[in-house]
Amino acid sequence: FSYAECWKTVRHHRDWLTSQIVHHRQQVGPEHAVVEVIVAYLATNSADYLLSVLACTDAAEHLSSLLGDVRVRPALLNYRWTDEEISRALRVQEPKSAESGTAKHITILLYGAEFEQVARRVTGTMEIDADQIARDHTAVSIRLPNFVKKCTSD
Repeated sequence: FSYAECWKTVRHHRDWLTSQIVHHRQQVGPEHAVVEVIVAYLATNSADYLLSVLACTDAAEHLSSLLGDVRVRPALLNYRWTDEEISRALRVQEPKSAESGTAKHITILLYGAEFEQVARRVTGTMEIDADQIARDHTAVSIRLPNFVKKCTSD
C-alpha cells in the first residue's frame, strides 16, 4: 500500500462522504439554517476505517466552503459498547432554543460489515426516540465502503 494509493483512497472516501452528506442535507430542506452532521464510525481497525476518518475532516472543510451551513464532526465509537451506550453517545444533548430552533442534526453511522445489525438497531431506536425527534435529529446507517481494494487494484 503506497503513499500515493493511501491519499487516493482518502480522496475516494472524501468524495463519497461529501456526496452522502449533501444528499442527507438536501433531504432536510432549506428551512433549516444550520445542519450539524456527526459521522460516527463503528468498525474494527482497518485501512478504510482510518482513511475514512481522515477523509471526514477533509470533507468538513470542503463542505463548509460549498454549503457554509454544515458542521461535520467525526465520532469514533467503541465496538464493545452495547446498543444503548452507542445510542446515548450519539444523542443530541443541547436543548432546543429560539436561536437554534431551525437547526437540524444528522448522524451518519458508518459501520463495518460485522456491525450491520447493531448499526441498524441503534439508528432505528434513535429514529423513534421522541426526545431526539423533538431536537430535529435524524440518524442513518451506511456500510463503510472498501476503497482500499479499489485504489490498490487500479
